[in-house]
Order: sequence, then structure tokens, then C-alpha cells
Amino acid sequence: MLNQLNSIEHHCQTLYKRIEKKSNLYNVSDLPFIFIGGHTNTGTDLMGNILDTHSMVRCRPKPIITKFLLRYRKNRLHSMERLVESGITAAVLNNAVAAFIATIIKEMGPRTPRLCHSDLESFDYLEDLNILFPKGKFIHIVQDGRATIASEIARNINSNYTSENITEAILTWDDVTTQTLEDCENIGSEKCLTLTFNLFNYSIMFLKLALFLLCMTVLYDDVCAAANDTTTATAEKEKHAKVDKSVKNADKDNHDDEKDEDEEDDLKVHPVGAKSEKKTEDVEVVDEPVVDDVNITKK
Repeated sequence: MLNQLNSIEHHCQTLYKRIEKKSNLYNVSDLPFIFIGGHTNTGTDLMGNILDTHSMVRCRPKPIITKFLLRYRKNRLHSMERLVESGITAAVLNNAVAAFIATIIKEMGPRTPRLCHSDLESFDYLEDLNILFPKGKFIHIVQDGRATIASEIARNINSNYTSENITEAILTWDDVTTQTLEDCENIGSEKCLTLTFNLFNYSIMFLKLALFLLCMTVLYDDVCAAANDTTTATAEKEKHAKVDKSVKNADKDNHDDEKDEDEEDDLKVHPVGAKSEKKTEDVEVVDEPVVDDVNITKK
């Protein structure tokens, strides 16, 4: 599996260099951003740091200004009359906001094939980000709400959450998380991935994340097909292995049942008591003379 992932990564780097030479890869409509979000204190910063260690990904600290741009855009879309009179349509506004956000993210650090945007409050505008960046990928991090709220209260992250209103805080967490899950489902599983951050099962989690990120629309169509073929082949092998195992277990059970039936038939024909009586009748007990070794030696 590691060799396959290394081969896919090499293929991705080759494709990126080839496309970057001739293209407008960083046009807003083609930007393959990675957006990370979720409720506060769920592991989004840790996920961003993990992705940032990869040479093909750059995931800087959250740009604070992004949420204000998204909020302004959403508010203006509800009252576009005066803007339209000035020649500013919804498409113009979307392009301007997307270009502004893209410029901020690109200029925050060195250029890499994948640029990551990790901002909890910006992730509240999940469907809006999907409209602005149709080639982007979205990672939604989820943890147990009770643990999340308890950690926020202990660390005093949110002044609205205290030990006196724990129930209200958990209900707020539930509303926010439910809304994000619905938005993620509306976007589609090929673009939005919900991960339960679990370090006890990190290998499966990161493999799932790696395959999800490798299947980026702009660069990795071929890689996606190869990864899907590999995944399908592996799934088919596992399926056949399970079927073979089930058949073997069924044959073993049938063999055991037949053996039990044969033993029951033998018991019916030759009861245990009859066998012991027959053996007792057939065997004659012969009294053998006791030989005295001492007397023989003396003679």
C-alpha cells in the first residue's frame, strides 16, 4: 500500500509540473483549495499541522479576514437591487470575493501544489465556499460533543460556555454540527469528507484522508481512477476471501453435522450398555499361576 501511495504521489507531482507550465492553474475557478473546519477544539489545527508537514501541501494558520468577506457577501446577496443598478451582479460579487480570499491564501506562504485554508468560522459558510471554489475539497472534523464542550469550559475558550449551562452549550454544538453535516452532504461525498478525529485508529483515518485528497478534480483525474481501481480490486479480493471463508466454514459445519449423525446412528444400533456386556461375555478371565522368582533362583 505504501508503494502504491508513493507511486501516486510521484505521478501527482509530474502532472502538477506539466500543467503548471502551460496553464492558468491559479485562476480562481480552478483553485483546488483544501478547506478544514468543524466546531472549536475538535482537532482542526492538528489536522492542518499534519497536512502542512507534507511537501505538496501548505496549510498556514487561519486568515481572520476571510469570515468577514464571506459574511459581507452573504448579506449583500439578500439586497442586490442597488448593486445591480450600479452594474455589480451576483457573479461579479462572487468573483471579487473569491479572488480576494484566493489572494490572501496564496500570499500567506510559499507556493505549493495544494493550498490549505483552516478556519472554523469560515467553515460556517460551507456551501458559499463551494460556490466560490468549485474545485475545492472540504474536510469536516467531528468529535464527541461532550468532550468538546468540557474542553472548551476547562480552557475558557468560549466565555458563553460555563459549568452552569453545559446542557445549553451541548445543544448549541449539536445544532452547529448538524447544520454542517447537512451542508457537507448537500455538497457531495466526493468533495466533502467528514472525519471523526481518532488517534487510536489513525492509520485508517489518514489512509481515507489521503485517498480523498489525491482525487482532486484539477490535477488528479487519472490518479483518482487508479486509486479507485486499486480500492475496487482490494475490495473484490476481500469480498472473495470472505466468500471462500464462509464456504469453508459451511463445509466444515456440514461435515461436523454428518459426523454427529453417524455417531448417533452407531449409538442407536449399538447402545453403550450392550457393548460393555458383549465385551464382558467374550473375555474369559484365566487365573495364571503366580511364579515365585525367589524359589526359582534357589532351585
